[in-house]
Amino acid sequence: AMIAGTPVVATRAGGIPEIVVHEETAILVGIRDAEGLATAIHRLLHDPEKRRRLGEKAKMVARTEYSPEAYRQSLGRLYAQVLEGRVAEPQPIARKTPRSIRP
Repeated sequence: AMIAGTPVVATRAGGIPEIVVHEETAILVGIRDAEGLATAIHRLLHDPEKRRRLGEKAKMVARTEYSPEAYRQSLGRLYAQVLEGRVAEPQPIARKTPRSIRP
C-alpha cells in the first residue's frame, strides 16, 4: 500500500509502529479498537487532503527505506560488520509484550 501511495490505517501491533509513523505515513489505532478503526477510516474517507498527504509521505518512505536497493545496502552493511567482527550484542526487550498478543 505504501509504495502505491495508498493511505494506511493499521493497528499498533507487532512491528507495525516501527514501519509507519502515526499521522505521517499512516493512521495507527489501538489493538482491538474497532471504534478507533472505524473513526480512522471515516476520517480518511472524508478528508482528501489527509489521504493525499499520508499517501505521498508513505510512498516516499517506501521508496527510500524499503526499496530493494535500500535493503541490499542495509544487508551489505550488516555483512561488512559481521566480517569485521563488529556484531552488536543482543539487547533485552525494553517493554513487555501487550497482553492482547501474548499466548
